Amino acid sequence: MADESIDEIRRFWEQAGELYCVLDADGRFLRVNPAWTRVLGWTAEELGGMRAADLLHGGDRCATESAEMTPDGQRVIRDVENRYRHRDGSIRWLRWNGYERDGRWYGTAKDITASRTMDLALRISERRARAMLEAMNDGLVVIDGDGRIVEVNGVFSRLVGWSVREIVGLTPPYPWWPPGAEQQMAGKLRDYLAGHGGADELEVMRRDGRHVPVLVHIARLPEQRGKDALLVVVRDISEVVTLRDRLARAHQVARLAAWEWFPAEDRVTVYGDGTRPDMPPVYQLTGEESLATVAPEHRETLARARQETALGERDAFSMDVLMQGENGYRAWVEVRGETIRTPEGVAIGAHGTAQQIAGPRVSAHGRAD
Repeated sequence: MADESIDEIRRFWEQAGELYCVLDADGRFLRVNPAWTRVLGWTAEELGGMRAADLLHGGDRCATESAEMTPDGQRVIRDVENRYRHRDGSIRWLRWNGYERDGRWYGTAKDITASRTMDLALRISERRARAMLEAMNDGLVVIDGDGRIVEVNGVFSRLVGWSVREIVGLTPPYPWWPPGAEQQMAGKLRDYLAGHGGADELEVMRRDGRHVPVLVHIARLPEQRGKDALLVVVRDISEVVTLRDRLARAHQVARLAAWEWFPAEDRVTVYGDGTRPDMPPVYQLTGEESLATVAPEHRETLARARQETALGERDAFSMDVLMQGENGYRAWVEVRGETIRTPEGVAIGAHGTAQQIAGPRVSAHGRAD
């Protein structure tokens, strides 16, 4: 029975994946198991009488130098990590545990080179990702599925006036939501988290109280806990809005409106509508709403011309339409449009102008009215 136990211990010693060793009081190897050869390339004969410290890389400390004293006076090694030289000159990371008894050290080490290499690669990847985030011209915010901010770059921090440290960890309502708009902004966030919406023009409030117009784009990020996170790209469009307002005022003076229509969203945006002085400088309508003030006899013709242009079936159109509204309002307006295309040449919409004129001239099909 004793012989069987000895055989089991011998098999365990020889087949174990971890490195086992016995060291004398000076840290010299007295005995090692075959795992030392498999992991570090040194044979038992080569290691015999060699000091463990002789295999350490650089200024790493020997595990026994990091020993702790237990309450009962025994010296032990717990999870000490250091680097050892392989016989071929490469480096292996080992994690040590062991104890001292009767002037000898009994130690076991596990090869953790793979996990340490992975950790290093992850840290390098994270640093690169952070560098890319900071190199962006737009503000970036990552929000988890519960609305908690988990990542933000310096551009967004500078835009709103709160530091990155102050922002990370915040939950709604966020301090840059303008007073009175909290309910609207919370609704937007719920829509984004539910997978609705992708781009919006909004307004944020800086820490100093100044309001800043921004363009927000939303992308969904898969999250392990079952809820998608959000990548929010925030661009300061103050200069764009200022230029747009100036252009809108100029259009109003010239009684000229600029418009654009994207059929995929059925959204018509009108800028500086001098043809309708009762409307704000910039406003949005659906495709159907934009035709509501067009005289019935011209409505179908204008809708067809705009649709064909937006689909790229024709490059442009020009026609005169009669506008009519409440209180007897009537005015002839010349509407011009051309196709909006992507850089690849795909038609995605139409844009053009609308200008009040004295009377009818030419229709969309080139016929005089």
